[in-house]
Amino acid sequence: PASFASAMAAMILGILSSAATTPAVRSTTTLTLLLTALAGPRTAALSLSLPGGRWFRERGAVTQTRVAVLGGGFAGLTAARTLVASHPGVEVLLCDQREFFEYTPGILRAWVEPSVHPRLVNPIRRLLRGRRASFRRVPPGCAVAVEESTVEAALPATSDEPTRPLRFTIGRGAESPLVDYPCDYVVLAPGGDLSPITDDREADGTIVGRRARLKRQVEAVLSNASSALVVGGGLTGVELAAELAEKLGPGAVTLAVGPTLPRRGSYPGDPGAGLLPGFRDTCNQPLRNLGRGGVERYARTWLARAGVSILKSWAVPPPADSTLGAKAALPGARPRTPTAAARPQCARSWRDVGSGEVLDGDAAWERAGPEADIRADAVFDCRGIRPTTRQTYTRYRSNPDTGLRVSSFGLPAGVVGGGGWLRVDGRFRLSRPAAAGGAAGGAAGGEPLRP
Repeated sequence: PASFASAMAAMILGILSSAATTPAVRSTTTLTLLLTALAGPRTAALSLSLPGGRWFRERGAVTQTRVAVLGGGFAGLTAARTLVASHPGVEVLLCDQREFFEYTPGILRAWVEPSVHPRLVNPIRRLLRGRRASFRRVPPGCAVAVEESTVEAALPATSDEPTRPLRFTIGRGAESPLVDYPCDYVVLAPGGDLSPITDDREADGTIVGRRARLKRQVEAVLSNASSALVVGGGLTGVELAAELAEKLGPGAVTLAVGPTLPRRGSYPGDPGAGLLPGFRDTCNQPLRNLGRGGVERYARTWLARAGVSILKSWAVPPPADSTLGAKAALPGARPRTPTAAARPQCARSWRDVGSGEVLDGDAAWERAGPEADIRADAVFDCRGIRPTTRQTYTRYRSNPDTGLRVSSFGLPAGVVGGGGWLRVDGRFRLSRPAAAGGAAGGAAGGEPLRP
């Protein structure tokens, strides 16, 4: 993700450099809104063509160009640092709920050795320095909006401040925005929920607080555990299973990866796609230090030697609202299974329901019966990445006339596809589905968005 974000920053710099060499005032230029959306190990660069305002003026020097960056993870922080370091005409504002950068892959190690956490974090203000760089921490529960500037009239000739084409705001409900930043570009890198790593977003955002919550979470789940079930055969599930095997010993960990079916496993994080589906193209390649069979064979052999049992059939959680079943974190929210939980003796277990087609998980769980229970003292649901698109850009406010809660979405309509992923075309431009006329849902791609 870091190298991809660097490439996106280079694209911005290329645009800025070419514009700086044009002496004429660009009053009708087309600007490009570059959006970088990170979801765990997946990064996508998005662009949105917008009718331009005047972002450069002929006054003997290039006007400072403003770039707002949302998210202080791999993509956002790399883009911000690259822009500040590589171009003297760029001013960067970075916003995040946390005041620190956290090396998220290392959190899997922290689950079995919490003392490593100090080596995984660093304050953002220490990593992003310079007179043209600033950082703003915003509280949880806020929503982001990116709008085309409504200022149409030109500024007086005596003004040195250009009309910015975009307005980047962060706020909560009907309150005044906490951040209101007119800018030329926006880099959006809010990330995604990568279970069980990033379930700490609704907290105070301090390093001390994060460390204390992680310690409490690990103790609550693993303090009395002698066995564990990890569901999901992607990078997170495989790495966590390996860490738990080192802590709990051989024979104590079950990794449920699901059957490997031809119609599944086309992208990383696809639940039930077998072991490491995103690396299936390496199976027939003689890789250095891995041998034939690629990454999948290497991981399978390593896990077997560590005593990890690999379950190649469907693991289904118990019915909703049971201890380990799906629950809604907030009223109206989509029910989800706990990302990491201890299983009391009286709790119903996940069950092995075989490798056939599963249309109704609750019904399949009931049919399998108690003999299919997968016994484990702790359960980790690592089934892929959950985009935070709706949480990041949806703002709620109360209507004083009706008393009802009204929502507004901070990105153009129709750009959100199935599962919360943003739609892009082949050139990574934000787009709507051509046939649906802007309706949400369906596959990514379609006509480029040109408001």
